[in-house]
Amino acid sequence: MDRRLGYRHPDLLNNIERDVVGTNEVTEQYLLTVVVPLYNSSSYIVRCAESLFKQTVSSLEILFIDDASKDNSIEQIILLLDSYPQRKESTRIIKNSKNIGQAGVRDKGFKLASGKYVICCDSDDWVDIDYYQDMLEVAHADNSDVVVAGMTEHLASGKTRITIPEIEKDGKHILMNWYKNPIHMSLCNKMIRKEIISSNCLYFYEGINMWEDNGFMHRVFYYSDRVSRIPNPGYHYDKSNSLSFTKNSNSYVTNQMISCASLLDNFYLNVSNPEDYYYTKETLKFLARINLISGSLKDYFNYKRVFPETNSIISIIPRSAFSKKGYIRYLFVRYHLGWLFVLLMMIAKMTNTYK
Repeated sequence: MDRRLGYRHPDLLNNIERDVVGTNEVTEQYLLTVVVPLYNSSSYIVRCAESLFKQTVSSLEILFIDDASKDNSIEQIILLLDSYPQRKESTRIIKNSKNIGQAGVRDKGFKLASGKYVICCDSDDWVDIDYYQDMLEVAHADNSDVVVAGMTEHLASGKTRITIPEIEKDGKHILMNWYKNPIHMSLCNKMIRKEIISSNCLYFYEGINMWEDNGFMHRVFYYSDRVSRIPNPGYHYDKSNSLSFTKNSNSYVTNQMISCASLLDNFYLNVSNPEDYYYTKETLKFLARINLISGSLKDYFNYKRVFPETNSIISIIPRSAFSKKGYIRYLFVRYHLGWLFVLLMMIAKMTNTYK
């Protein structure tokens, strides 16, 4: 028994790979690799893992990468594997001795993946059994670089919201028009040909662990000529979980978004025909910037300072870019009343009425 980790199953230590370093030179062995980052996921990992083990795809590799958790998530996965012997050979469990963040875990997963395609699944979410099969069938028929599927969000209120994005058939046009149709950039409903990632040396932006999907998928789409879509909303996104992989303060999240938007701004300035992506990159910057309109005068003055050039595109941003509360804030800003929104938030905080 490894007392430091608290494992009791006799075969556990033989199944865990520690601090594995990835490489882009992995031989292709499977049709699809699913990368699952873990961080103190014991409360929900069984639901996630079982949904993956039950997939109808046989040529499926599953990589669980534990980012220095302090719970027994790995033990639960290995115990569950006993009930799915057909998945043992194609399931890898990797333990990081130091926390490297969700972006670092995903980078490692993509490098280690031996699938023709890769996709992510968050440890607090789950997937319908035919979800990946449907995506692979479309990928085979269309020779797709990326397949985008639907998603079902499970809200804290108990309600569900189904999203099935409308997209164009090549990545560059998706990006050119993203400011009009800002589809969610989650990696969990987008299956990517691994060659797109490796041949273009695409990595997650270092140090960015919020909005990292945006930072990565904008560049993936740029290099993807063939994009397909399926209406299957079989990815179940649990938005009721308060113990997510990266639970951080609002200021941390906002700073991460601004940093990511700045990196993407630089990316778009250096592509061919950068003028084609002008409105998209400015919209990205504004969507990061507007989070500075909160209950803080300091943040409000930072809002005046950060990306002021985006003032010119505020009026063109569609309703679909915002949540319900986010759209209310946007309207205050659009009509030059951001200061009033901040004041109202400050009053609400003092009276403890804002939730």
